[in-house]
Amino acid sequence: MMGRYLVLEGIDGAGTSTLLAGLKVTLESTGKTVFCAAQPSDHGAGVLARGYLKQPLHEEFERAALALCFATDRLELRREFEAAIARGEWVICDRSVLSSLVYQGSELDEDWVASINRFALSADLTFLLDLPAQEAWRRISTRGGERERFEVLDTLGVLRQRYLDTARTFASPVRLIDATQTPADVLEAVLRALRERGWLD
Repeated sequence: MMGRYLVLEGIDGAGTSTLLAGLKVTLESTGKTVFCAAQPSDHGAGVLARGYLKQPLHEEFERAALALCFATDRLELRREFEAAIARGEWVICDRSVLSSLVYQGSELDEDWVASINRFALSADLTFLLDLPAQEAWRRISTRGGERERFEVLDTLGVLRQRYLDTARTFASPVRLIDATQTPADVLEAVLRALRERGWLD
């Protein structure tokens, strides 16, 4: 059985976490073993990244440190991902390189961000959940909790456009999904894309 590596992307509030949960249950119901992950992870570099995300980063070297944490986190996860895929498992990760090009690339030289991520594992397919910034802001406001540094309405609009622009030239395949749909419809759109590729019966 061949394993796959899927990545879920989108601005804050787009619904990647909800999709991850639904996709895991659905794939497992077909007999597949699913390995789920998120970035930043709970590994050392991922924990550092989470800390940076909760504070203002005024200096360029601080923003560079955050970008390096994300890149390192991906390398720390790569061996786990490759081992799972070799076992025939489906690896699904909530965010990866595309998010760094969008988020960290909005504050730093994008070529440099791409360079430090060049050893990250490439996804078989990336799903980009596209959502207008106003709706993303509404969802974020509704869920409450502590805000992270990119969860600002104007910033969300910039990031959404960066996602759409960057996805056009991204090194691995990206499938755009309308995230204004219900979670069930978003999940069905993803499953349809997987069936189109012959990866699901």
